[in-house]
This record gives sequence, structure tokens and C-alpha cells, in this order.
Amino acid sequence: MRTAGTLVAVVLALLWSALVWGGYGLLLISADFVADNAGEVGLPPEMAGWAGMLDGLLQDYGTAIAAAVWALGLLAIFALRAVFNLLIGAARPRDVEPAPRHAARLPEVQRPRPARPAAPPPAAAPAPPPAVAPAPVVVAPPEPARWGRDAAR
Repeated sequence: MRTAGTLVAVVLALLWSALVWGGYGLLLISADFVADNAGEVGLPPEMAGWAGMLDGLLQDYGTAIAAAVWALGLLAIFALRAVFNLLIGAARPRDVEPAPRHAARLPEVQRPRPARPAAPPPAAAPAPPPAVAPAPVVVAPPEPARWGRDAAR
């Protein structure tokens, strides 16, 4: 049932996307056509002005408006899917997988028994203290080699 709800939501989202963006493209094409040919069909000058304003408005703000309407529609579709999942109880995670259907028909002796909890790990013995290391031997640095006139001294 959960998969069917998701499938219906995806199909509705695809149809909504095609409707919004197809309608927006058709509106752009028709507004551009009307704005270009407003003077040739005998429209009054006020109508030709309005057609040009509509074309400019769609060119400037139309994509943002269409994207906002499209996003709101998608949010509504997937919100309805979430409500559907809540109503059928599919939104809650499953804590325990259900037993196979054939397990109900098995005799009591053959049913798997629940697992026992794991035993706690054994207590660790304390580690012996580290041995004391002898002090490091300090060696005096060698005398630098002399070169030149001072080498004989």
C-alpha cells in the first residue's frame, strides 16, 4: 500500500509538472505572438499596449511565478502522500519484522524461540604498572673540527 501511494504521488507530480510548464510555455508563445501582431489585426492602441505589457511581464516575472506555483503544487501532492501514509500507518518504522505467514501453522515445538540477551563481558584485570626506565645517559657533544690557521692548536 505504501508503494502504491508513492507511485500515485510520483505520477501526479509528473502530470502537474507537465501541466504547469506546458501551460507556461503556451502562455509565453501566445503572449509573444499577440504582442508582435497586435497592430496588424486592427486592435485599438490601448489593447496593443496591454499586450506588450503582458508580454514584458511574462518575460520578467513569468518564470518565477510559474516555478512558485509548480513548487506549491508539488508540496501539496507530497503532503497528501504523507497524510495517506499516516492514515494507513505506514509512516511509523517497524520495530520488529512480522513472522512469516507459514509460522502460524507450525506446531509449537518448531517455532523459533526468542534470542537470549548476550552475557556481559568479563571484568578486565588491572594492568601492572609500567617498569621504571633508567635515566638516559648524557654524552657531551664532540668538539667542532678546526680548519685553517687554528687547526694546529
